[in-house]
Parts: sequence; C-alpha cells; structure tokens
Amino acid sequence: MKSLLLHLFVMTLLFSCDDRRFYSVDSLRVVEVPENADSLLCSGVITNIAGIRNVLSAGKYLIVVQNCGDTIFKIIDVKCDSVIAGFGQVGRASDEFSQVPCFYYISSDEEGKDLLYVQELDRTKVIDLEKSIKESKCVVRRTILESDSPITHACLHINQNEKMVDKAVAFSDARELTMERPAYTYYKNRTEEKVWNVYPALVDVDNPNLLKLLYIDRLFVKKDGTKALSMMKFIDHLTIFDLHTGKTLGLVDSHSYGFDFLNEEITSDNYLEKLKIYNMAACVNDDYILLLKDCRLYKDMVASTDDAYSSKISVFDWDGAFLSSFVVDRSLWDIAYVESANALYGVSQNLDKIYRYELKLK
Repeated sequence: MKSLLLHLFVMTLLFSCDDRRFYSVDSLRVVEVPENADSLLCSGVITNIAGIRNVLSAGKYLIVVQNCGDTIFKIIDVKCDSVIAGFGQVGRASDEFSQVPCFYYISSDEEGKDLLYVQELDRTKVIDLEKSIKESKCVVRRTILESDSPITHACLHINQNEKMVDKAVAFSDARELTMERPAYTYYKNRTEEKVWNVYPALVDVDNPNLLKLLYIDRLFVKKDGTKALSMMKFIDHLTIFDLHTGKTLGLVDSHSYGFDFLNEEITSDNYLEKLKIYNMAACVNDDYILLLKDCRLYKDMVASTDDAYSSKISVFDWDGAFLSSFVVDRSLWDIAYVESANALYGVSQNLDKIYRYELKLK
C-alpha cells in the first residue's frame, strides 16, 4: 500500500510540473486502475441492423443510430432485443435531416419523459421519443436555433433553460493558421454563466488537422443536470464539471502519457505509430460513468478487421471514484447501459453487430 501511495504521489507531482501548462483543473487525481478485472461474456447478439454508428439508452429502449438503412434511428425493446420501430430519413422536410447526424443524446422534459436531441449544424431538433416510436416516424417537438454557438460547437441541452457547449479546437484566423483553444461553456436562460478554459495552452504540432485530432473529446451531462463530463480519446484524461459550484476535477490514468509527450514527440509523420486510443466511448447515468477502454496504438486499431481484441470497461462515480473494471470478450466501438434491464450493449468493431452483456451495477 505504501509503494502504491508513493507511486501516485510521484505521478501527481510529475504531472503538476509538466502538464499544468497544458491542462489546468481545480483538483487533479491520478487514477490507478488495477490490472486484474472481472470478465463479461456476451449473452446475446443482435445482427439484423446494418451500418451501425452508435447506441444510446433511453428507459427500456436501446436506440441505434445507422449510417445506412431505411431509417437513421432504430428502436430496440431490450425485453426481447428486437427492433420495434424506426424513424428519421435524410431529406429537406422539417422532420428529416440534411445528412446522417453526428451529435445526439437523450435528455428529458419537465415531466421526466425521454427526448432525443439531434444537432444539425446551427440547430437542434428535439424529438418526441414516445410518439416517434408509436407512429414509426420522426415527431419533432421543436427546433432550437443555436444562435449563440458556431456550427463547429457541440451543444448539449440539459433542459429548456440550460445547456453546455463544447468548443472544439478551431481556426481563429485561417490565413495565419492561428488556432483557438478548446473551451466549455455553461448557459442558463441564454446567458453565459461559466466558461472553463481547462487547456491554458495548445501542444505544439506541425499540422492543424493533427492538433484537432489530439483534442477530440466527447461531452456528457448527468441527467439531473448537476455535473458534466469531458472524455478525451487520445490521452487518458477525464474532466468532471460541477455545474453548481463551477469546480473542475481532472482524472488522469497513471499509465497514460501526458500532454508533454504530445508536445514533444508527436508529429504528422509518426502519430499513427505513437498515439494510443485510450477511450473509445462512454455512457453515463445519474450514478455511474462507464468508459469503453481500448489502449491500442492508433495504427493497430485502424488495421483491425475483427472483434478478437478484448475491450475493457471502467466504471466511475460522479465524484471521480474508480469503482470497478471489466474485460469483455469482444472488441467494441461504442457502448450503452440500459439500467432497467441491467444490460450493457456494445457495438462490434465492424459496426455490423450489437453484443449484449448482463451487468448489474447496483
């Protein structure tokens, strides 16, 4: 135990000396995830859906987002793992989408009913899930114009009055190749309440597109609207935002390289050989954060054409405490946890199957 505590203290000290210029949060915690993990074995496979992009959990349903197919969204009843509805087409009508969307999430209305939010460039469509499933067509409750956020930002609405905005790395002056830092903004009643600049400086790389790649993240909000999570993909960092206090907590895996490594070692010539994909995906509910871990070199993951590699699931609570980890018997692309069924669903690496795992977290 003493050696573990000493290791964590040294790691925290090293991080504070080297990486604070690139990553600054109110509290920083170095996480030591045990090597040993329980095994999760597949208990079922869904194979009748083509071109899977992502999966989302909504009550007793699993929502599947498709790259191709007769509808963009397919609804699976987790009691029988069968498709019961589909809706959403590409088109120009108010209930259609200009292309297959890239950013979507579940939130709820004032009565607690699940709604599907789908962002399209400068607007977000709020879809009534219950009616869309019943009628097998996209029923749009309203469309929100994101007038206070450029189209490159991901806007995540907590409710009708609050939202989080994830500003990605972008050009501030394309002529000078000047890049703006990522930032996170909390809005309430259309008023900017809080801005978090957790990246004081950008790492120095030789290509702006590589810089954008390094800072890819995903934003999640706890359903009760009290906290948000940023998950980075190519560096094992999680940032938890407390939307009430404004405080930030950073979680750094003790085995991950840091921003200093990205700054000193990564170039457009070697990033495939040196970068690792630490976090493939995540899903959250009001109790847990589930991370889908990969940890392979970028080149190995890209070259993989089967599901033989075993992914890992790490579970945290919203206070940043590590709770457990599991090794699954497949290589997964995305995950969703359906609490009502105590079931974890994972999309295959080839995007052609969905695996089911029995997982009771409470």
